[in-house]
Amino acid sequence: MGKRNHRLKPARINPLTAFLFFVFLFLMPPNAMAAQTFEDGLTLYHQGNLEAAFNVFRDLHQSHPTGTGKLLYFMALSSNRLHRHHEALRYLDGAIQTNPSLSFARNKAHVKTLRERLVRETSQFSPDSSGNRLPPPVSSLSGLSPEPSHGGHSTLMIAMIVVFAIALLIFVAGRLGEKKKNELQNQTKRQMEETGARLIAAIDKLREEKSYYLLDHPDQKNLLEKAFANLDTSYVRVLTIMKEADTQGTDWEDRNRRFEAALAPVDEAIRQIRFIMEPGSAALPPSGETPVPPSVNMHPNAENQPLTGGSDPSKCIFDGNDATNGRTISLERDGKVAFVRVCPKCLSEMESNYQRTGNYAPPQNAFGGGMGFMGGGMGFGDMMLMDWMMHSGERPEVVNNYYPSPESGGWQGGGDHGREDREGSIGESSDRS
Repeated sequence: MGKRNHRLKPARINPLTAFLFFVFLFLMPPNAMAAQTFEDGLTLYHQGNLEAAFNVFRDLHQSHPTGTGKLLYFMALSSNRLHRHHEALRYLDGAIQTNPSLSFARNKAHVKTLRERLVRETSQFSPDSSGNRLPPPVSSLSGLSPEPSHGGHSTLMIAMIVVFAIALLIFVAGRLGEKKKNELQNQTKRQMEETGARLIAAIDKLREEKSYYLLDHPDQKNLLEKAFANLDTSYVRVLTIMKEADTQGTDWEDRNRRFEAALAPVDEAIRQIRFIMEPGSAALPPSGETPVPPSVNMHPNAENQPLTGGSDPSKCIFDGNDATNGRTISLERDGKVAFVRVCPKCLSEMESNYQRTGNYAPPQNAFGGGMGFMGGGMGFGDMMLMDWMMHSGERPEVVNNYYPSPESGGWQGGGDHGREDREGSIGESSDRS
């Protein structure tokens, strides 16, 4: 046995989880992100690494001002121990003006003492080397007015909230767009599957009808075979598109476009076949639409059954019109089958009735107290059978084996019944009536 090549699939990260994680980091308060850095600076200060500690406090003050004066205070402490008294005094005054309550220091008296010492130290020297003169002496701490508070942090938070809102809207819009796209693709897929199922059923029925047609019209075999060959070529293209693999990246819009284009030659081939088998009849509707049920040639053996009793095959049993271009249909009731010839006009009415009611039935003139051609050319037994079927209070059914029927009967007249012999039908019909 060959070795299996096991490939580790990369772990998939939920996009929503990643999005929320980055938003959390982005919206995290600056103080929370810088807390450890301040602790590091404090550690450096107590270790005597004053220059490094000063740099940490200065960077924090520039990037994440707290508005409490704490960072300026520790910058002043670091500068004082580095003997940069002018800078220390400037930073300390900045801290006092930022926060007159001196809450940044544990010992407020130490702040006052430190400032007085720095004033004495700096008064002995000229302005510092940087050219900046000293701030004016502060006589008392109680009279200090706070420096306008830093608005940078509030502005940053507002900007973060705006960015978060925009990102959330974009994310929600993307999810809704993806959901709508999936719904459209599922709808397109479902429509293709339904159309394909109707097409397959229609083709199967057409092939079955072809077999019965050739029994009566063997001279049309070559022409009909050629038409079906054209149908098969187009039909295979449609089936190929329907059997394409369904992957996550399937473009259903493109597939549906190709599917519709492939249906056009199939529809044309079906029309050609109908034209051969039913000269002068209307062509079938396109395969993408709901197909109209085929003409009421309804029992598979109806065309092959003789009209018992010598009925004239050129006359319609219902209205006596010319039925040369019509069909022989079978009427069934309680297992009794009668084969009759019907003209195109009555066939059309029967199909119209089907469109309205969903069931085939003889035309209305068959139930008006007698048919215009009833008995014309018919034997007495057939005439009695038809009369019983039409006027004994229960209407017969037109047998149609081209559509499935309920178990209790329906279009097939009681399921798989076949044609029963009508011998003795007169006596039985009189008993039933």
